[in-house]
Amino acid sequence: MNKFLTLAIAGFAVIAASPAMALTQTFTGSFGQTQTDLTNSTFTVSGFTAGGTLNSATISLSGSAITNGSVTNTGAQAASFTITSSVALALSGPFASSPLSISFAPTANISNLGAGNTATFGPITGSNSSANLTGTPLSAFTSGAVTFTANTTTSNSTSGGGGNSNTTLKTTVGGTVTIVYDYTAPTPPPTTVPEPASMALLGMGLAGLGLIRRRA
Repeated sequence: MNKFLTLAIAGFAVIAASPAMALTQTFTGSFGQTQTDLTNSTFTVSGFTAGGTLNSATISLSGSAITNGSVTNTGAQAASFTITSSVALALSGPFASSPLSISFAPTANISNLGAGNTATFGPITGSNSSANLTGTPLSAFTSGAVTFTANTTTSNSTSGGGGNSNTTLKTTVGGTVTIVYDYTAPTPPPTTVPEPASMALLGMGLAGLGLIRRRA
């Protein structure tokens, strides 16, 4: 093949083979603050909407529990109390491993509460976040909204005062799910400026074509 024609083809081939762009797209969805216990409470997060090829979906969960309440000392003498509301939040969805779970334990401490007296407390907050999980199958994230289901279990405990107490609690829980989509764009964005080396190769290709025309 004519060496100038080879040079021209090589120059244009490098430009045409510019690497695809690796990008991310992030969406969040929230629920709460809702009084526990949650049972099969559903909510949605947006599916992948960018163009290109979806490579992975990474899911994380953060949440918090807020507790208000009161404790009455039913003993014969002053006492101190520790009140804990333990909440476990489980999230079901399109995970590689399921469910995604976190827990938190808002705790109140009441000191030297007189016999027959009542103390109120709150709001007290416990919060936590999960490790990242891989979403699967990817087809679950490419057809509109992605549905998640939240469930909570709550247990309350009061220590101190020799067990002589009455406790009332109100606990709410809320959470946020974040999905990060990693995808490959088919071509660089239109505003991308070619690298100097690519421009040089393009110039060499054009020069090669010009020499071919002159020889003809």
